[in-house]
Amino acid sequence: MAHSGVLLFDGAMGTWYADRFGQDMPCEWALLRHPERIAAIHNEYLLAGANAIITDTFRADTRALGSDHDTLLRLIDAAWRVAVDAAGEEKPVWAGFGPPTPDTNLAHDEEASFEQSVWDETALKIDRFLDRGARRFLFETFEADALPLRACAYIKKVCPDATTLVSFAVSPDGTTRSGRMGQALYLAACRSPFVDIAGFNCVSGPTHLLRFVHSLPEREKGTGKPLSIQPNAGYPVLDDGRTVYRNNPDYFADSMMGALEKGVAVLGGCCGTTPAHIAALASRLRTRTGGFTAQVPTLPTQPAGIVLQPSVIKPARNRFAELLRTGRPVLLTELDPPAGADPDMVTAFASAYRDAGAHIVTVADNPLGAPRADAGITAARIRRECGIDAMPHIACRDRNLLGIRSQLIALHNEGIRNLLAVTGDPVPADLAADVRGVFHLNAIQLIEYIMTLNSGLFDGDGFVVGGAVNLGATRFDVELERAARKVRAGAAFLITQPVFGEDGLHRLEVLREASLGVPVIAGILPVVSHRNAMFLNNEVHGIRIPPPMLQAFEGLTKEDASALGVRFALDTLRAATEMVDGFHLMTPFRRTGMVAEILQEYLADRRPDKGE
Repeated sequence: MAHSGVLLFDGAMGTWYADRFGQDMPCEWALLRHPERIAAIHNEYLLAGANAIITDTFRADTRALGSDHDTLLRLIDAAWRVAVDAAGEEKPVWAGFGPPTPDTNLAHDEEASFEQSVWDETALKIDRFLDRGARRFLFETFEADALPLRACAYIKKVCPDATTLVSFAVSPDGTTRSGRMGQALYLAACRSPFVDIAGFNCVSGPTHLLRFVHSLPEREKGTGKPLSIQPNAGYPVLDDGRTVYRNNPDYFADSMMGALEKGVAVLGGCCGTTPAHIAALASRLRTRTGGFTAQVPTLPTQPAGIVLQPSVIKPARNRFAELLRTGRPVLLTELDPPAGADPDMVTAFASAYRDAGAHIVTVADNPLGAPRADAGITAARIRRECGIDAMPHIACRDRNLLGIRSQLIALHNEGIRNLLAVTGDPVPADLAADVRGVFHLNAIQLIEYIMTLNSGLFDGDGFVVGGAVNLGATRFDVELERAARKVRAGAAFLITQPVFGEDGLHRLEVLREASLGVPVIAGILPVVSHRNAMFLNNEVHGIRIPPPMLQAFEGLTKEDASALGVRFALDTLRAATEMVDGFHLMTPFRRTGMVAEILQEYLADRRPDKGE
């Protein structure tokens, strides 16, 4: 491709500000308290050779700054004024937007209102920039496409002659920190009629980001749009408590020149880059291309040709998946991993369930936030030693993305092909002072991440992933929408919390009538005593036991209570059989005999000689 010019952005603002002026405040606050500092940085990049600069508004949102909307708008006004004064009439200024600051304390039923508030604030900032004269908009370091694509559509509707650039942050393996596949995000941006330039920035250094760009299949045939890359200077280290990047301008510039051969038309730098990096790159661009442009480069439009591997899973050697497809009821039993050094008990329980007729054993992941043996390792042992498939629960509570990926690779290597993705119970209050939940992903994002691995690393032999549904949710309409989002993310089946009484059956029917298009498996938890029933009803989130059932257990002996628990569970199975595609029987207090009895009675009911 012949180059009509390269658009060269500036480098980092945040890390360079910290190097120049210390870390006494975020660089965005400096716009109101020390605007001369931001002006100096803009001028340094312009003198270095950048022919476009970005406003100092990457973290300009009310949650990141702890400010109100009036202060936010004052900050945007200052950012625009400082940048325009520095750039003058010849160099374009781009209004910069970073990803919204997340709220990690949201309850499930608050997510929709939070997303709406994020959008309202984004639209408010766009309108302010437009009022001040902005016509170029950069959305950088995003890990998903929904918000920036919506923002670009809004901008083009209000101001059709505006220019938009969307840039995603990908790690060296091509995924975002939220688990999305960078290749798919890039394609979605390229396909949007409201996005003019698409690309990548941050997280990766130049070598790894260029390697990823080179791996994009048939990139030039598929977009007709310029590609932008703005990598970090490299990878940081901690030095005396400070995050430090190597001072490597020449290496950075030499590496970036390889981008021209791949058709990259927009260059720049992200974290760790400095005016020296941009000066080195500008010098090489002048020598190599004979100059570069402040205008948006254009590429000749060519026929669409990007071909992505499908994210549809094609499970191999997976009896559970085959059963789901046949429509026959599937029977799952759940075990907790051992809390101590007694692994033989779990394998004995799993073998008993195999003999009773269970199709697969699921293994909880530190239920109720209490430490137990690793669910994945326990599931792998059950599969190896007991002759029955096992399905570990994968909770988001205890692992960051690195740990989750490592666990998934290990599980795949062990032959595990079925997973249940869950957010995870909170850490108990007595441990909260010393233990923090990670929650790098939520359950929906975890399902999406596993799907990206299914279409890449595990292509052709991926995981079958299920999602959980809380029948006891206060806002069941919100829970139904979350279930639908899990299915859209790639969940192949849904497992409910335990079903109790008519209300539980009604909600199960509502879930079935929602027609989400995947099998629904009802949770069944036998109650063992009145005390157990009271605990479940009052202390375990998502479980509601009807008062008549609570009263029925009062005053019973251990044996009579167990028998009643079995009868109630069987009544629920029989009532729900026509509503669901299977059952997930949970083991109460190691009472495997109760669960085995329920399995055997249920299967006996369905024998042909019983009239089934």
